Amino acid sequence: MISPVKDQTRLTDFQLVLLNLSSLVRIDLSSNQFKGMLPSNMSSLSKLESFDINENLFSRPVPSSLFMIPSLIKLNLGRNHFTGPLEILNFFSSQYNLSKLYIGENNFSGPIPGSISKLVGLSELSLSFWNTGGDIVDFSIFLHLKSLTSLDLSGIHMNISSTLHLPSSMRNLVLSSCKIDEFPKFLQNHTSLYSLDISANQIKGQLPEWLWSLPELGYVNIAHNSFSGELTVLPNSTVDSFIASDNQFSGEIPRAICEVGTLDLSNNNFSGSIPRCFGVSNTSLSILHLRNNSLSGVIPEESLHGYLRSLDVGLNRLSGQLPKSLINCSYLQFLNLEDNRINDKFPFWLSSLPNLQILVLRSNDFYGPNSFS
Repeated sequence: MISPVKDQTRLTDFQLVLLNLSSLVRIDLSSNQFKGMLPSNMSSLSKLESFDINENLFSRPVPSSLFMIPSLIKLNLGRNHFTGPLEILNFFSSQYNLSKLYIGENNFSGPIPGSISKLVGLSELSLSFWNTGGDIVDFSIFLHLKSLTSLDLSGIHMNISSTLHLPSSMRNLVLSSCKIDEFPKFLQNHTSLYSLDISANQIKGQLPEWLWSLPELGYVNIAHNSFSGELTVLPNSTVDSFIASDNQFSGEIPRAICEVGTLDLSNNNFSGSIPRCFGVSNTSLSILHLRNNSLSGVIPEESLHGYLRSLDVGLNRLSGQLPKSLINCSYLQFLNLEDNRINDKFPFWLSSLPNLQILVLRSNDFYGPNSFS
């Protein structure tokens, strides 16, 4: 096994050693600054099971020999500068053992090869930001991959039928920046889904209530869409992280959402007060971002729990004094109260918070000495 290399060794010098190690089972060169092209005779590594060069500067076409190693289980070429069409995927066959394929965030172009459907053993697949030249990709080409647990198609213009049925094993689905204009209705009966990212699309209207009833759902990101109306959250939901910033939600923040550990409702049209249930019924709240809404009243003492790491309530209409319960938030790193109507003495007592890194108090009515000494 070769683990991540953290020096600037020239790949051309390293190739000679690498390709002579024919018994290698795992190669991990991820998160370096290697550049150039991969050697053409990669198939000499006939026992290779895992090849990970994620997040480097490799470029040029991927050699077809890499796709001819039958022992490969994991192949990660993501976040490089590889180019060209990937017709070389045709070298794969359904008999191969490949389980994890990450080739997203490169400069691949052209149609997504239909041969991808041959890789029936895939459990994880990332094709994110593939340049299809403006062509719309039909989601159904992935339905033959019955073993998929994770699929990332970010940045690809997708055509998604409401009658689709995901593989029952699917746990993580990323459809960010796919030009989707309707909430994927086919998810309604998908009871095994844990993580859903449909951010940065063009979805309008209300968020469907049935989303909260999916029994395994833990992470939801619907940021940067055009959802509107009141946010209705069903009680006893399993969702622990909910990211809904940059939408058009209005009305009051529902109390049922107080159970989450991460909540971002920034840049919406919420009104009313901050629910007092944050931190009362939930001891795991770590991120609470309510920036740029129309919230009024005071920041409730009860909302500030000891595990809170980031609190952003800037650009609202909050008033009153800064809650002294902040003193109990020993993990707090980020606190933004800007552009509110808070009237209080300068909170010098915040200096006792050991992890506080960023403090923004501007455009309020703080007064008195401003020394932390």
